[in-house]
Amino acid sequence: MKKILTITNNKIEFLHFIKKSFPVFHNSNLFFRDVHYSVLGFLESKNIKTNYGDSEKIAHEVTKFYEKLHFFKKLDSNTWVINYPEFVQAKK
Repeated sequence: MKKILTITNNKIEFLHFIKKSFPVFHNSNLFFRDVHYSVLGFLESKNIKTNYGDSEKIAHEVTKFYEKLHFFKKLDSNTWVINYPEFVQAKK
């Protein structure tokens, strides 16, 4: 599916898109709806139209993809921990 490939072929860009939209850091929780709305926004930013239901299915596929790459560690069916050291919060 072209829409999924748009995200998986731009995996780091998509992670940064999530971070721009939601307060996520290395080892912080990420919720399914955060991913879902990020899918909607990311595809829209690429001028790819999708609807709510399709984007929800895409979000499920995207979370599986990031789990396989070990960027997301699944806690339960709707929650992951982000494993992306670049997102470590700077100490003040």
